Amino acid sequence: MVVVASPTPAAAAAAGAGTGAQVAALTTTFTAPPQCTQNHLTMLVGAQEKIWINEPVPLPNSTLSSCYPTEWLDGYSSVVSKSSSMAPVMSPLVCPSGWNTESSTWSSGYIACCASDFTFAAPTTIIDHKRPAYGGTCYSNFDLTQTATVTVYNDVELSTTIAWVPTTTPAQAYAHPIDGFAADYTPTTTASSAAESADSAGTPNSDDDSSAPRLGGNSKAAFVIGCLLASLMAW
Repeated sequence: MVVVASPTPAAAAAAGAGTGAQVAALTTTFTAPPQCTQNHLTMLVGAQEKIWINEPVPLPNSTLSSCYPTEWLDGYSSVVSKSSSMAPVMSPLVCPSGWNTESSTWSSGYIACCASDFTFAAPTTIIDHKRPAYGGTCYSNFDLTQTATVTVYNDVELSTTIAWVPTTTPAQAYAHPIDGFAADYTPTTTASSAAESADSAGTPNSDDDSSAPRLGGNSKAAFVIGCLLASLMAW
């Protein structure tokens, strides 16, 4: 039986209040459908022209992916034109099946989950000290011999689909982490005190260079694809 630690709801509420995000529970193990392993690639114009894998909301009011848990999707929103998004804090949180768990040196049972074969990259600047993974990304490197099909969206519609081969390294694709407080966390006095003393910046998550991978640097895929699509996107 999983016992949810009593300090966790208070810590989650504080983290949610700091970023203005919803607090939701993910207590069952989500298993993504097989097609999610095909890693559908999208590029969102206005979101730094980065490549995102299985992006759940490529257009306003349009959710296209089943690759994230419903509980998380219900609290997720994206503003492509402003390169920002809002994601819920999950408490208690059980990471999806096959996903990697990042706990770093965080306190109060706080964790972040990344899809299989993805590495977590913390934000360069902490947005909310009660929620230190918020603003970070999950990333995966491209093989320089790999040809990828990328679906490109502007801020209102699907615009084109292109075949793309990375020519510079590192070239990376990004995915969203799911963060929150582990369902199997057992609190200690030290952890509880740390959770109460943490500061909160209270700002939205921004999909900019602050969420670039710490290992391997920023993605140069954006520059390459931006050049390829310059003639297609003169809106």
